[in-house]
Amino acid sequence: MTGIFGKEIPVKIEVKGRVQKPLTTQKENTGADKLWKAVRVLRRFTRTDLIVTTGESEHNVWSFMRRYRDAGYIAVITRGKKRAGLEDTWALVKDPGPKRPPYKTEKIPGGNG
Repeated sequence: MTGIFGKEIPVKIEVKGRVQKPLTTQKENTGADKLWKAVRVLRRFTRTDLIVTTGESEHNVWSFMRRYRDAGYIAVITRGKKRAGLEDTWALVKDPGPKRPPYKTEKIPGGNG
């Protein structure tokens, strides 16, 4: 159920005396949401930029970048020189809006495929 401000409102359903958990939707304010907001603000970034900006772990940043690269939202625009200690520079190449698009593996009831 959606409220007047477009926020998802969890609805409890009673089935034979038991309360069923509400249908799950994409969680908000997760580490991936922080990363998505940072990517949209920075537009061009390195892995370290995202780690420093969001405070997320290196593992979470790598996972996020790999999934969104595979989905076509971000891409490497400049390869860093490993010997010189330079990182790859990435860019946002497809911006569907402020709400983080789901990973291909996430199921969203009633939307996004």
